[in-house]
Amino acid sequence: MTFIRWVIFCLLIFTKKSRETWRYGNEIGQSELFNTRNPIKLEYLVEQDGVEIEWHINGNCVVSNKSSQVASLTCSKPGQYKVDLKLNGSSTEEAGRYINVQAYHACYRWYLVKSDNQ
Repeated sequence: MTFIRWVIFCLLIFTKKSRETWRYGNEIGQSELFNTRNPIKLEYLVEQDGVEIEWHINGNCVVSNKSSQVASLTCSKPGQYKVDLKLNGSSTEEAGRYINVQAYHACYRWYLVKSDNQ
């Protein structure tokens, strides 16, 4: 009986992963560490001809390359944001996903200004 449960478990995981058409992550590979300083990578995983994609986000976030398969999301304020992927020319509809963005603990940025008096 245990073997059958294991097979069913594996099949459920496989079917869940095979239906995934887009994902999000960050440069360090940990999705629980989204913050206001580092961009979030959005990636559409399916190659389809004649389908135009467009990323949508609510709130204080900006998406670079909204119609690209790989886009970058930057949020200026912490909070929970909904990311939607609109597919034009496709019969499938993508469900939105929620991303939690935390405040960056070192929220300042250093920069250098060159003086003209040198």
